[in-house]
Amino acid sequence: GANSITEVIPEPRAGSNDVLADNQNFHPSTIQGVGKKIVLEESARILAPGGHVTLSAQAIGNQFQSPLGQANDSRIYQAANSVIDVSGTRDVSESIERYFKILDLRANELRDNPLNRDNPVLRGEEVLVDLRNLPDSSFADLSPFLNLIQRTAAEKLAVGGTVKLRSEGDIVLRQDSSINISGGVVNIREGYGGRALLLSGGAEIDVVKAKGDRVYQALFNDKFITIDPKWGVIQTYSLLSHRPYYKGYVEGKDAGKLSLLAHAYVLDGDFVAGVTLGENQRLAAPKRGELVIGDESQADSQRNKQLYLTPNYKTPDVSIRKSIDFLASDFNADTALETGRKTITQLSSDLLNVSQLGKIAVYSNGKVTVESDSGLVLPEFGELSLTGNRIEVRDSLSAVAGKLSLKSQETSQFSFAQSSIDIAPGAVLTTAGKWVNDNLGRIDLTQALKSSAGQSVWDGGSVSLEAFDGINLGAASVVDVGGSGYIGPDRKLTLGNAGSIALSTNRGKGVESPLAALNLQGVLRAQAPGRGGSLSLRVPALTIGATARGVNGEFLLAPQFFSGNDFAKYYLEGRESVMVAAGTTLAPSVASRKL
Repeated sequence: GANSITEVIPEPRAGSNDVLADNQNFHPSTIQGVGKKIVLEESARILAPGGHVTLSAQAIGNQFQSPLGQANDSRIYQAANSVIDVSGTRDVSESIERYFKILDLRANELRDNPLNRDNPVLRGEEVLVDLRNLPDSSFADLSPFLNLIQRTAAEKLAVGGTVKLRSEGDIVLRQDSSINISGGVVNIREGYGGRALLLSGGAEIDVVKAKGDRVYQALFNDKFITIDPKWGVIQTYSLLSHRPYYKGYVEGKDAGKLSLLAHAYVLDGDFVAGVTLGENQRLAAPKRGELVIGDESQADSQRNKQLYLTPNYKTPDVSIRKSIDFLASDFNADTALETGRKTITQLSSDLLNVSQLGKIAVYSNGKVTVESDSGLVLPEFGELSLTGNRIEVRDSLSAVAGKLSLKSQETSQFSFAQSSIDIAPGAVLTTAGKWVNDNLGRIDLTQALKSSAGQSVWDGGSVSLEAFDGINLGAASVVDVGGSGYIGPDRKLTLGNAGSIALSTNRGKGVESPLAALNLQGVLRAQAPGRGGSLSLRVPALTIGATARGVNGEFLLAPQFFSGNDFAKYYLEGRESVMVAAGTTLAPSVASRKL
């Protein structure tokens, strides 16, 4: 009802210290709702920090319709100012001292270190380590000790949860409603810690940097253990207890996932999917939230081939546009949608841009259109995946060091329609890396350098276009996966590498089907001061030479295409035929970006 609160929140038992190791099963809070019509009235709130919320509008009991089921009048309705919140917890506080442990070095831990396996300085001794930053396993395998880190339920719930809304009819999210899947934070308090030091050949080595490629003559913890190099005598000296002081910090956690599945959608509400970047997380940024529209399980191409099925994503046509047509103020939970709102799902790029979603995946039975002047820009390392019977991009798309994936295919609704990918003249698809300079006097701690998957923000990402029919890249359009660079506080320059471009036509067609062409009037760009990009072209017929052969589905590449361009690696495929004309000389070379 209006102004109601439905919540499941972590509440520790009085006087208890309930904690779990990372290898112990943990089941987040869960809220489920099933009914033909599910309504969140104005200012109603569903709260499950880091938990799972599943709402299923279905006509018959607890059985959701099969993928082939037809739409009915089931509905999920979220009124203005209502909230579904599974964002991660933010009030967790832990001491930094929990990460510093004294561990035993036994035969098992030293099993992959033949030079030191029987070294009396190490074997059977204790070593002080930081569990956040363990040494290389060639020195000692200490990974099992990671489970010494004990976490409360509140800390485990700091990761954003999941929201699943599915309806046999429609989903209506009114303006000013919100769904929050953002990541929480863990506050690490200051404290004392430290790490062991090793001595090898007169060099002092932090245990974090220790490897199994050298013999160690001394170990420093709270005591000093050394072995006489001439006589082999082991000596142990007690040291005054001294551990350095470490300041506290904030650790941001990953955001969650929102999945929407229905035959019609009104998405006028807000999505909240951001994360907090802690100062120690610049090299492994937490993941922003994910939005999935449509039945992603139907995207399993191997399953579809085995069962001779075309996918049914349920979602109708999708239009990504700057402004959308908000529902009238008198629209309520019982008002029927107009035909135009049933047949076209409108996505506001303005709402998406401020949501901080890190991944957006759309699966449509019909056409997916990125409208002119929509201005959709994903955050760094962002991913955009658009799948439908036809894809039309009329405006530029950007995801710094991210991924853009467009796929057209036959669907159950449009098995015989034209299924192409069309990029408008002048449109730019870019996942190029960005320049970062940490030598300007003050480091921007809000600037992530790497994703949690290890992608550098200065390296180019990937762009993939896969079409059931043809691909049309209009005049002056650009696909850019170029690299940039990074200047560290020490003025050291790291050269950025270019990413990858993959263009594939006529995918999934039978041998006897009409073949569509790759119409490349635009520019493929992968400039980088570091390594050049990779290019994959998969077409029905490929000709490398001065003139075309005139065969069905042919793509012509002139020999000079390979000279002085941006690519260091090529994968070229002609499904029906590949012809390199007589007398053709190929001399691939890379034109790197000059600094």
